[in-house]
Order: sequence, then C-alpha cells, then structure tokens
Amino acid sequence: MWFGVTTSAFLLAFSAVVYGFFYNTTLNGLDRELAVRAEELFARCVVRGDQIEFESVGEDPSVLKGLADLKWVDVRVWPSGARLFQRGQVPAGMEAEPVGPIDATYTLRHRTEEFETSAGGEPQEDSDDRVCELVAVPKADGIEPTVLVSVRLAANFEPFEARCDQFLLALLALDLIFVGGAALSGLVLARRMTAPIVALQEAAQSARQGNRQSLPRTGAHDELDDLAEVLESAFDSLNRALERQKRFTADAAHELRNPIASILSAVECLQRRPREPALNEELLQGLHIDAQRLREVLDGLLCLARFDREVGSDQLEPVSLAALIAGQFGVPNSVPNESPVLVAGDLVMQGVPSLLATLLRNLLENALRHSPEPNSVRVVLSADNRGGTIVVSDHGPGIPAKERERVFERFARGDSADSGLAGLGLSIARAIVDLHGGHIRIAASNIGTQIEIVFPLSNDAHQCGALNPTGCLQ
Repeated sequence: MWFGVTTSAFLLAFSAVVYGFFYNTTLNGLDRELAVRAEELFARCVVRGDQIEFESVGEDPSVLKGLADLKWVDVRVWPSGARLFQRGQVPAGMEAEPVGPIDATYTLRHRTEEFETSAGGEPQEDSDDRVCELVAVPKADGIEPTVLVSVRLAANFEPFEARCDQFLLALLALDLIFVGGAALSGLVLARRMTAPIVALQEAAQSARQGNRQSLPRTGAHDELDDLAEVLESAFDSLNRALERQKRFTADAAHELRNPIASILSAVECLQRRPREPALNEELLQGLHIDAQRLREVLDGLLCLARFDREVGSDQLEPVSLAALIAGQFGVPNSVPNESPVLVAGDLVMQGVPSLLATLLRNLLENALRHSPEPNSVRVVLSADNRGGTIVVSDHGPGIPAKERERVFERFARGDSADSGLAGLGLSIARAIVDLHGGHIRIAASNIGTQIEIVFPLSNDAHQCGALNPTGCLQ
C-alpha cells in the first residue's frame, strides 16, 4: 500500500509538471502567433502626409491566413479613435483609448478576456478570448509623437482550453492506470519479498515442534539465505543440546537403576533383623562396591556433560604427552622395570592439560586392566606429515572387529563386567579427542588391542577442533 501511495504521489507530481509545461508551451505558441500577426498589421499602417492609412489587402489579408480560431481584428489610430481595419465583431469595451507605450515607442500585451454578447438584455454567448494588443508610435515626419496606433486581435481561447482539458484527462487516466499497476506490482513484490520470510516462520514453527527438516532457501544467496543459515545453525545447536540432555538423562537413569536397587535391597536386609557381623560385613562390602559404581557412573556422566560444552581457546597451552604419562604411571624408558607403561618418543601439542591427562589415564588404565603381565602396555608418540600420533598397545584378549566401533559408545562393555569407568572410559576418550580436532580408532592388531589417535598438524581452526584456533601441534 505504501509503495502504491508513494508511486501515486510521484506520478501526480510528474503529471502536474508535464501539464504545466504543456499549458505554458501551447499558450506561448499562441501568443507568438498573435504577436507576429499584430506586428505585420502594424507594418501595414502607412503614413501619407499627416494621415495614417491602413494598406488594404482585400477582404482576406494573407497576414491573417493560417491563424486558427481567429475571432476579430481591430486597428485604430488614437486619440481620434479612427478605425483603420476591422475583421469580425469587436466586443464592447475594446473601443477605449489605450494607455501609451511603456517604452514610449512599443508595447505588446497579452491577456485573456471573457466577453458576453447579449440581445434584449439576455446573455446569449459567454466566451473566452486570448487578446493581443500592440500599441506603438508611428515613425514618420509630420506625425505628432502623441499619435498612437493600436492593433488588437483575438483568438478563441476555448479550443485551447479544451485541448488542455483533454490532455489533463489523458494524464489523469494514465495516472490511474499507473497507480493501479503500481499498487498491483507493489502487492506482488511485497508478497514475493515476504513469502520467504513466511516460509522461514512456518519452518521455524515446525522446528519448534521437533521437525528436523532443513529451512527453506531462496537460492539467491541473499540476506534471507544468510538468516536461514544462522537459524538452522541455532536450531541444530539447540537440538544437539536437547539430545545431549535426553541422552544424559536416559543414560543416568539406566545406569543408576541397578546400583540404587542393590543398595536399597541391602539396606532393607540390614533393617529387617539383626544379623551376624560376618554377614553384615558382606552386605557392607556390597554396598561399598555399589557406591563406588554410582560414583564412577556419576563422574563419567558429569565428565561427558562437561565435554559436550565448548571449552575456550584461552585454556590451551603446550603439553608434553610423555611428561603427562610419566607423572601418572612412573618414569618412561629410563627405568623400564619400574614403570608399568613403556613410552617411546614424545609429542608436544597445544591442548588442555587436564583433558589430555584424563584421555591418557583412561586409555592406559583400560589397557593395564586387560594386560596379563607388567610392562606389556606400550605407548608410541610421534609426529609426521599427517600430524601427531598416539598409539597405545596392550597384550590383552583384544576386541573383535565387529565391536571396535561400539566400544566408543556410552556404557559399552566387553565380556567382563569390570571394564573400566562403568563403560564410559572410551566414550570420554573419544570426546576429548574430538574436542582437540583428532580422530580415534581401534586398529587391527595380531596381539591385544591397539588404539590409534591422530591429531592433525594444521593451522585451520575448523580442522583442528573447537579448542584450537592456532594449530594442534607445537
């Protein structure tokens, strides 16, 4: 509507300017024609002796030919008022003596007069005339300077007004057409502009109800597409947060159910009746195991929940992985018999020390738990063209190929019930590796299990993970 109103205002202003230009141009053209005829008629006023005569050119002088809508001509000498030439019916009131020329020699005036002719006191005709009046002093010897010649001629002004009215009506008709077209085009344009926004609104409502479909795009790579990208990214983040919350709740409920039920059962047994100390000791030992189990589950879930949130890059610092292992499991390489873990090489990378320590502790404790003999866990730290690599090998029973991916899932366990941090150790390890932009997998091995981690050697923040905008390796 605003587009139509604004366009209408501009069109009306343009039409007013065009009409004014047409009116003035046409009127000036008519005045020039009348002025030329008046000057030629004045030139036919010939001085003979002390008299002024009009040079006769017959009933239809050529000077008047071609002048459309000529109504009357009146040529007189003043102050006597003698008429030298007349053509047509001169209206009453045109016989008054003219005022002298402003410049004492020549004056040309144009005006529009309205005349009425009557018969018996009743008006019969009401017409508008465009009157041109030339008042000049003849230049000749023997003629007094007070003698004036007035040439008055008039053209019918009504056809001119009719042409202007027709032009105005045409302009108004065109304005109405253009205004209607502008309103229609504004409506179409407004709907076309708002259609993607409406589609985004509907898609957002659908996403609010849990629909995971992609938001619509215009395909023009414009601001609306950028808005759709931002909204989709926000919805994805919200959906991931909701999924993490649901998964955390489901995992906690699933894993805490059995320990809590066991603890409640033991407490009920203790409360039911007095028991021998040996039996109570057995129940208390079970309670202790279940409580440890609860603590491990809660610690693991809280750790994963913490990893699900982004960690700021200001927490990064150079970390020596060999030094981390030495601090937790003894002195690597130098005194092999005193360390349960053998370490070869070193890898210094940008990371969060506490997270990398948790990563190595989970991997090595899991490997030590499944290794039947001391010094059977080996860690190789290296760096090459593809990045930094950590390889952890043990001499345990190994993991079947079909279960190598599943062991990274939360609460996944092997055949043994005591398989690490309540089945969360490898899940926590993968979460830490993902935060540092790396990849973890279980490689094929003839003996035991071999876990391989690769951290990319890159300055690309996207490739190097959410933690590290400057590069994963030192």
